[in-house]
Amino acid sequence: MPSEGIHGEAIRILVIDPSVGSGTDLASQLTFEGRDDFIIQTTPALEDARTVLSDERVDCVVTRHSPPTVDGVETLSALRSDHPEIPVLLATGRAHADHVLDSSATGIVEMTNGEVHEGFVANQIESVVSQVRERRNYESRLQASQESLQRLHRITSDPDSTFTDRVHQLLAFGADVFGMDIAFLARTDEDSADFEVVAAQGDHELIQAGITSDLSQTYCRRTIDADTDSPLALQNAPEEMRDDPAFETFDLGCYMGARIDVNGELYGTLCFADRDPRQSGFSDEEQALIEIMAQWLRQQLEQREYRRELAATRDRLKRTLERVDDAFFTLDTDWRVTYVNDVGADVLRRAMGLGDDAGVVGRHLWENVPEAVETAFFEKYHEAFQTQMSVSFEEYFEPLDVWFEVRAYPDEEGLSVYFTDITKRKAHERELERFRNLLNQTERVAEVGGWEIDVATDEVFWTDHLFDLLGVEYETEPPLDEALDVYHEADRPTVEHAVEEAIESEEAFDVELRYWKSEGELRWLRVQGVPITDSGGDVVRIRGAARDITEPKEREQTLNALVSASRAFIEAANEDELLTAIIDELERVFEYDITSVRLHDAETGTLPPTRYSPQAHAQVPDPPTFDDDEGPIGGAFQSQEPVVIDDLADATDIGYGRVESAMFIPLDDHGMLGVGATAPNAFGDEDAALVELLAVTAASAFDRLDRETEMRQLHRILDHLDEKVFLLDDDGAFTFVTRSLATYLGREPDQITGTPLTGLVSGSEGSSFETALREARAASPESRRTVETEVRLADGELRPVQFEFSSTTTERGDAAIAAVLHDISELAETRTSLEAERERFRELFENLPDPVVEVRFDGEVPVVEYGNPAFADTFGYGKERARGANLNALVVPDERSPDAGILYESTQTDEQVRVDVQRKTADGRRDFLVRSIPYSLDDDQFAFAVYTDITDQKERERYLQVLNRVLRHNLRNDMNVVMGLAAHLADQIDDPALIEHAERLRANAEDVAMLGEKAQELERVLGGRERDTRVIDLVPRLRKAVAEQRTEHPDADIELDVPGELWANGSEDITRALEELIENAIEHADAEVPAVTIRAQSVPNESDWTEIRVRDNGPGIPDSEWAVVSGETDISQLNHGSGLGLWLARWIVESSGGEIRRDQTPTAGTTVVLRLPGKPPAPSGEEASGLTPDERQSGQSVD
Repeated sequence: MPSEGIHGEAIRILVIDPSVGSGTDLASQLTFEGRDDFIIQTTPALEDARTVLSDERVDCVVTRHSPPTVDGVETLSALRSDHPEIPVLLATGRAHADHVLDSSATGIVEMTNGEVHEGFVANQIESVVSQVRERRNYESRLQASQESLQRLHRITSDPDSTFTDRVHQLLAFGADVFGMDIAFLARTDEDSADFEVVAAQGDHELIQAGITSDLSQTYCRRTIDADTDSPLALQNAPEEMRDDPAFETFDLGCYMGARIDVNGELYGTLCFADRDPRQSGFSDEEQALIEIMAQWLRQQLEQREYRRELAATRDRLKRTLERVDDAFFTLDTDWRVTYVNDVGADVLRRAMGLGDDAGVVGRHLWENVPEAVETAFFEKYHEAFQTQMSVSFEEYFEPLDVWFEVRAYPDEEGLSVYFTDITKRKAHERELERFRNLLNQTERVAEVGGWEIDVATDEVFWTDHLFDLLGVEYETEPPLDEALDVYHEADRPTVEHAVEEAIESEEAFDVELRYWKSEGELRWLRVQGVPITDSGGDVVRIRGAARDITEPKEREQTLNALVSASRAFIEAANEDELLTAIIDELERVFEYDITSVRLHDAETGTLPPTRYSPQAHAQVPDPPTFDDDEGPIGGAFQSQEPVVIDDLADATDIGYGRVESAMFIPLDDHGMLGVGATAPNAFGDEDAALVELLAVTAASAFDRLDRETEMRQLHRILDHLDEKVFLLDDDGAFTFVTRSLATYLGREPDQITGTPLTGLVSGSEGSSFETALREARAASPESRRTVETEVRLADGELRPVQFEFSSTTTERGDAAIAAVLHDISELAETRTSLEAERERFRELFENLPDPVVEVRFDGEVPVVEYGNPAFADTFGYGKERARGANLNALVVPDERSPDAGILYESTQTDEQVRVDVQRKTADGRRDFLVRSIPYSLDDDQFAFAVYTDITDQKERERYLQVLNRVLRHNLRNDMNVVMGLAAHLADQIDDPALIEHAERLRANAEDVAMLGEKAQELERVLGGRERDTRVIDLVPRLRKAVAEQRTEHPDADIELDVPGELWANGSEDITRALEELIENAIEHADAEVPAVTIRAQSVPNESDWTEIRVRDNGPGIPDSEWAVVSGETDISQLNHGSGLGLWLARWIVESSGGEIRRDQTPTAGTTVVLRLPGKPPAPSGEEASGLTPDERQSGQSVD
């Protein structure tokens, strides 16, 4: 396996060399020894190379250039057209090097005497592939970085968001970009070691806003450490901080945090984290992005701090003017200090290098502060003395590393100086300038420019990127009047009015305008503005942003044109008009003049030319007819997908004149739309997608024409039917009635057309009709709305009828209502009869001795609708108390038990369910047989539940089960002892008579032991007699039973006579009953060859019954024994039967609703007849037969 090369991937090289395999071919020379990170694949020809390039990833192509035999430059040109991004190296000698250099080859592999230098070529290949991969990676990272910066700009520049909102948006943005679940802004105090979460995103219980922690137990303590270069990035905290208390406390898998200093002092940290370690480290771009976010937070926090400080400074300045106790000193005309306040004294002492207690008054300023002589302090103070004019300035004093803001006021006696330390403000300004530069870069990435208008002065401010966006010369910020000149003359009033309205109403605006970016280039701009007010509520500025929206605007205009085209298609009255509209709209909307329509001929399976534009006819005067699966057009029709062909000459042999490229768009099953161009590569996927939109509306128009044709045919058909059908317009008036309806009403059709439907019914029911008509109009065509009422016939007779309404459209596309009138006279009589039947049912319901309850299902919950008196007595819930309650909550001991949902399950199968359950009653828990009878009404699910108390029966059954198992166990153990002793006795004696007695004793003991097993099977059958039966095919079960008995008794003659299939109602135990009857016949036969005949058929003249006849040639079943099995004689010590096989067969048959009898025959032998209820054949398959595939296979080979 090749090892990984640059960027962790092996380099795949494709060598194109006609002499491959010759030993001197280029590929063999490029098989680099010691370089297992190269994968070399060779092809002899260009076409083979194209196949490889289309199917596999190739990093570099190497081919030979040895004209005239091998023209590598021609191969290069062919590859460049299909794969411009793949580097191609040409191996050639020095004689052809100039020719190769003139081509577009990535590089030259120098050959000497037909051979290349292996090491140099390897490095050359690795270098060009590395450059290509690095460029692609850089482009991918750049795009991701630009998208992130655009989102960041939107968050930080949103004028409508508060600082808190933007902080939360910033945290959510960072978590999304970094792929981490937790983000937070924290404030720290190193002196008190306090850590407080200011804002947070994510669900970590210890990282929520307002939560405080010990700084020593946080990740952030490492972020703010002086030895840490911000940001701190931890890819795998479990490894890097395994024993750290922060990891033990917060359990974060990865972490990245940046330190935030405000005004030179620590504020806190901006952090992003996740519970799981990262798969890769944090990239430089990610670390740079968190720094940008931290810088924005620093600036915002400093601005807030600066605003607070500015307010405090104003207060101090006011007090200074009142008391003159701020930084202040006075000088006489000899430059000596005559007065200084405490603050000023501290500054002058430091500047003069004096101690804290040294005096300042009387000292010469310039002699004691010589560093200030050649500075603005010296120059400005002298200027004030000379001009007797006040001066103000800002100056940096290097010895103190302080910026001062100075105001000096001269008079005849000297100079009064006020000064303020503005070092921090200067730092703010530098930071603000840096952030402004960052904002400019963000604007360029986001393609958004900012602007501002001073309302009082009409001065305009544009951000740098807005100059570029509008194409205005940089740094020539125009006045307002000239700034508006960039807009189209027709749109300038729009923006002027928007600005005026914003000033007047104090509301933001958002307009779209055309602007001239350059002469002849008119583009679209979206301009948004927000009014900024002063403390008095007056608008002082309009501030906003502008973004070029030319591309989306052009797409919008195209879509509007498509909507207009759709209207033209809708207005087409016939196929000819629609074809003309399609050709015209293709030229109007897209300016395509070479167009065609081919309508599909379903009878011939062809796509003939139906309509061509004049330009298309000029290029292809005699267009051919294609089969609907022939060529590119047929392929597109079959796939119903657009096809774009860049070069028709390569795609088809059909001559298209000067047309070189085309696209073919399906019109559903109606045909194909074709568009051509006289230039190659004229169309792209986006062009095809837009034309496909037009094709969709055109196909809908063809569907409409088809529907109109069908509607006209339908009207003709309906007029000859006996259905009472009619159409109503949007006002509810008749527009069409069938002759049958007119005759029923006793009027002529023209007497009804135009009259309102409500005229046929009484006025009191008019509102209900209006409601039904409104609902029908709003519903889908598949929905139906029905109304029952009485209509008055022409002779005055009132007839009960039912109207059935549904929405439709006319052949013109107008909304209409289609309706049918049904005479329900017989239905009304039936309802009266049903009402009486319902009353009888309720009487029965009330007087049933078993508890019965009716439930309605709310989801899966059974809600009590009604319970009979027996239900109230048994469970202790009266009718009113039970109604509306959850039935399971009333009677089920544990609602989580599996049998709690039996009623709902019966509604899912729509079959009755019989289940033994335990329920809580007024007297405690009791056992019940529950029978669920599901039904549905008006889309709601209901069920009746009948409870039969079987507590006493259950007790008896459990008693019999215990008794049966104990006796069977003891019987088996004792018989095993008897069988062992009999076998031992037979082995120890020699007397044949005694041996025969011993063998008989052992055989009888085995029969008694088997009797216990047979009793167990009887218990199983009897215990499952309430099981559900189903329709089964008896034939495979008979074959299976016969096959098993033939295996057990190979000497017996067993004959089976059955049809191909025979259906009956039965259970899976029916096969066991058949086996018992056949086995009984064989074992009791006294003939030398036992003979058994099984014949199965439907009962003649009784199609609801199926019978199976089992006949043998034995001595017959004694009457006394059969009387016990059939139940004619009670079991006693004298009458008890000789075996349990016949009992088992009887009970299996009767549990399936059948019966068993014995037929007397004149000859020897016995015939036992099984009768089962017959059923119509169920669907064929495994489910119908009830047999597994293996069982069916074993039964098919029986006879």
